[in-house]
Amino acid sequence: YISIALQLDIAVLWFDFHVFWVQNPVLWAMNALSAAPLPPAYHSSCRRACLPEDAVDVYAGDEFYARERKKSSLILLRASDAARAWVQELLRWLCIFPFASVGGAFRYLLHPNSPDAVPSMSMLPAPEAMPHINVGDLDSEQRFVSTEGWFGTVDEVIAFQVGSRLAMEDQLMIMDRLYGGSETEIMGALLTARKFLSPWRPTERLRSQPWQAEGACTWRNVPGTYLGGYAAGTETVFTSAEQARCECLALGPRCAGVTCEAPAFPGSLESTCTVRHGDPFLAVSPLEEVSFVKLCTGCDAAEVLRIVHVNFAEGCCELEQKQSSETALLFGAHESRPLRGDFLDDDFRRRNDYLLRFNRTPELTQHKTPTGKIGYYVWKPYVLLRTVEDPTLPWDTTVVAWTDAGIHFVGDMRPLIERYLSESDVAATRTPMMEGDFSKRDAFILLDADYQSIIE
Repeated sequence: YISIALQLDIAVLWFDFHVFWVQNPVLWAMNALSAAPLPPAYHSSCRRACLPEDAVDVYAGDEFYARERKKSSLILLRASDAARAWVQELLRWLCIFPFASVGGAFRYLLHPNSPDAVPSMSMLPAPEAMPHINVGDLDSEQRFVSTEGWFGTVDEVIAFQVGSRLAMEDQLMIMDRLYGGSETEIMGALLTARKFLSPWRPTERLRSQPWQAEGACTWRNVPGTYLGGYAAGTETVFTSAEQARCECLALGPRCAGVTCEAPAFPGSLESTCTVRHGDPFLAVSPLEEVSFVKLCTGCDAAEVLRIVHVNFAEGCCELEQKQSSETALLFGAHESRPLRGDFLDDDFRRRNDYLLRFNRTPELTQHKTPTGKIGYYVWKPYVLLRTVEDPTLPWDTTVVAWTDAGIHFVGDMRPLIERYLSESDVAATRTPMMEGDFSKRDAFILLDADYQSIIE
């Protein structure tokens, strides 16, 4: 139906039946298609959302706990050639894999360069063969929200999605309240899902300015100069300084500023710009370029001065653990700690004796190592916590990188650490082994983490 409507030059607003509109969807959709993309309700000068320069072809929202992990439950498509080609690619894939989950393909088709997308295993086209589309982000933090959580003020909410992870009776109760309740009851249902912290915002700045946008970054215009080297290997050419500055803010400390070519002719406002690393810094430009130096106070995370790699094994895996530590040192770690069972002190063993000795039966532990067969991995957070609390490691400039003993490195870990810890204290990789397959649901519920994006 979406493809047919687009072929008839009709824009499409698709939403699943469990999406409740708090505000008029028609007015919002008309504004989104006719005006410039709406920026998020919250944005800081430390990291602003980069809005597309051209008309948006497809609007989609992220998971609250997993940015850049798009949801297919609510999308708005412009009747454009790019959107039609994009939908045709999605339909082609669905015809090949009619029983596959559409989520992975949907996310890859929107962001084919996402780090966890593996097209070779799904018959999806390579990134360079994908139709080019302009993607607009729906603000999943405050406007297009869900029972997984949201952050902000209730007046900003446009749509509210009831998550499928909830028990059916809870889903029905919430839907009844939304469609049949009073305005007070509707607001109560929305506020039940509001969080006091947002995974989209750095915690320390959030505590100091919980509801305001920050204004910590400014720009200094230096004509006749250039900043050397592309920032984080980003060679994208932007057609406006504003877009380039936005990308530079998103790159955090890896970007020192922006350098733009001189206008093609006097008085022209058109110029091409790139984000720069800054080495050399403000060198004289023979081409009369102009640079914009980023000046930030309290935005970027402290510089990482030490990376400590940690793994753990007991009763197995000596060769694998050795390879894990050796490759960690080869690819960026300053130190590796291959820990064994004697790292667990007597008090910890006594308090967790039952768990450490609990045999999870062969059905649950087939193909597991001796370390994985006994206990409920209670030693893993203990090992991490003791390492983080080590008084010999400088606070705020040390990163602890954990891997299982059987994992070894094949590339430099430092760019990943710089990218994913620039605005967060914790980052984890996505693997084919789903957390929900190995942990009791009680753990997710007690940690307020019983959400699809975390379980996966």
